[in-house]
Amino acid sequence: MSFTDFISLQRDVAHALLCEPWLADVNIVMRHELLTEDALKRLPDRTLAAEVLVYVTPRNKASGRKGCGVIVEVPEFNVQSPNVTGPQGDIFLPLLVLEEPLMNEAPATGTLRPANQVAQKILDLLHLDADDGTGTIGAAGAAITPAKDWEPLRAFNVRLKLTCKRQQTARAGVVTIAVESGLATLACNTAESSIYYTVNGGFPGPSNSSATLYTAPFSVTTGDVLRAGAYAPDLNPSPRRNYTVN
Repeated sequence: MSFTDFISLQRDVAHALLCEPWLADVNIVMRHELLTEDALKRLPDRTLAAEVLVYVTPRNKASGRKGCGVIVEVPEFNVQSPNVTGPQGDIFLPLLVLEEPLMNEAPATGTLRPANQVAQKILDLLHLDADDGTGTIGAAGAAITPAKDWEPLRAFNVRLKLTCKRQQTARAGVVTIAVESGLATLACNTAESSIYYTVNGGFPGPSNSSATLYTAPFSVTTGDVLRAGAYAPDLNPSPRRNYTVN
C-alpha cells in the first residue's frame, strides 16, 4: 500500500457509510472536503470553522436534515515491524462524530440520529469489513471514546485499524561511472531518470546547489571525489555511487 492508497482507503470508508440507509440523513464528509470551495458555499456562516459546522450542513443529494455529522479523517500508519521490503504496521482509521442536540432532535429538520448511536453504527458497519489486497478492518482498543474537547457539542471519536504490509517504493537504478582519458561518463538504465553529480564529495542531488545535472561527459582530474545519484518520477533515488579519480 502506498501513501496515495491511504486516500483511497479514506474514500472507501466514507462511501461505506454513505451507502448505509440508517445514516441517510447524517452529513458524512472526508476531512479535505471541508476545505473545498464547494463545501464552504454550503456552510451557513463562512466566518466559522468548517469542522465545527459540519454537523449543521446537509450533505449533497440528501434530505437536508441537520444536527449530526461525521468527519472521516485521513488514515494514519503506525509502523510495528520495519523490514527491508517495506514496513509492516497498523493503519488507523479515525472518525469524528459531532452532534448539536437541540438542532439534531428537531422533529421536522433534525437527523434524529444521536451521536453515540451513529458512532456505534459506524463500528458495526466497518468492523470486519475487508478489501482484497488491503486487509480486514477491526476495532482499535477503546474504539469509541467521548471527544470532550468539542463540548458543549456531543462528540465521539471512533477508531478502527487494519494491519497490512506496505511495499517500499522501488529505487532508480544505480548510476554507472566510467572514466577514460580525463573524461567521466555517467549512465542509468532507469527510464526518465536524471543524474546529478559532484566532484568534491558533496551530496549528488537537486537539493544541493553545488551538484550538477549530468548532460554529457565532463572533465575530471586525479584526486576528484566523484559522487552520483539518479532520480526518476515515482521512484526513490538510486543508491549513491562514490568514485575517486586515480
